[in-house]
Amino acid sequence: MGSIRMRKGARGVTYAALWRDPNGKQRSKTFTTKAAAKAFLKPRSAVPGYRAPVPRHEGTLAAYAAVWVEEHQLKPVARETYRNVLNKHILPALGRLQLAHVTTADVYTAVRKWQAAGMGAPLQAKCRTILSALFEDAVARGIIPSNPARGVKIARQTVREMRILSVSEFKQVLRYLDPMPRLLVRLAVASGCRWGELAELRGSDLVDDTLMISRNVAELKSPRRFQVQDSPKNGRSRKVRIPSALATEIHAHATGPGDLLFSAPDGRHISRDQFHAIWHRAQKAAAIIPPCRVHDLRHTAISYWLADGMPLTSVRDRAGHSSITVTSRYLHAMDDAEDEALGRSVA
Repeated sequence: MGSIRMRKGARGVTYAALWRDPNGKQRSKTFTTKAAAKAFLKPRSAVPGYRAPVPRHEGTLAAYAAVWVEEHQLKPVARETYRNVLNKHILPALGRLQLAHVTTADVYTAVRKWQAAGMGAPLQAKCRTILSALFEDAVARGIIPSNPARGVKIARQTVREMRILSVSEFKQVLRYLDPMPRLLVRLAVASGCRWGELAELRGSDLVDDTLMISRNVAELKSPRRFQVQDSPKNGRSRKVRIPSALATEIHAHATGPGDLLFSAPDGRHISRDQFHAIWHRAQKAAAIIPPCRVHDLRHTAISYWLADGMPLTSVRDRAGHSSITVTSRYLHAMDDAEDEALGRSVA
């Protein structure tokens, strides 16, 4: 007999089934539902090598996916991504197969089709991740005995290097931005906000020169809409001090405590795509090569803080990173930093 432990993490609540094997060593297996964890711990089910009988299931993978994608614990943007990937890539290749009869060979056949169609490595990885999550859920429910997507090899991904703007590049591109987007970009580099956090900032979030980052907005595209979430990406609010001169400009720019600091002409949230077009034009005019993405402004901010000598733990807390390991990845980006007080020079 074992026990069940509820765990709360970035991906929501999960349930760990805990038991001891014949040698007395504690083992565990994680499930998305408490019922699945209980079923796993029934007599004999925790014995290594034992597999409970699989209930009869004659439904197709497509039928199971339609229910699973709505019930699985996902954030709104992730759920929309899962739906799109399933409908465009996974279900056309595997949807008509009986869920209980899908084999690893079937999954490899789908991967070869994707590769033949020119699908890039990142999207192949996303397809495999979603497909594997679906099969793991079916395993936890006792519908199939094992995950046929586990261990399937796909094209090797190339890790994209961070694009950090030098101070001279940053100052140059600001010259080609109108006042509102210029202020937004300056705040992005001063605060290190993620785009969803930046787009949801309101007048009341800036007290004197301290920015309270406590919300996030998700942009959904089918149809286009915005959904405010009551916490940042990692679930923890944080405070970030910004240069006093910049804070004064933002206070003057703000229209009201409850109003968005930066909004579209209709008063709603700024679309990431719309701002990307503005940002791309400014970089082109400033001859910034290679250009950087909107998210690279966050990378730039963190690299500037480290170049200024800010301790890793302070940068971790200021950026809202989950661990010091994530923050440490930015250390190599300081190699091309200019010999000046970077963070203080961009305010």
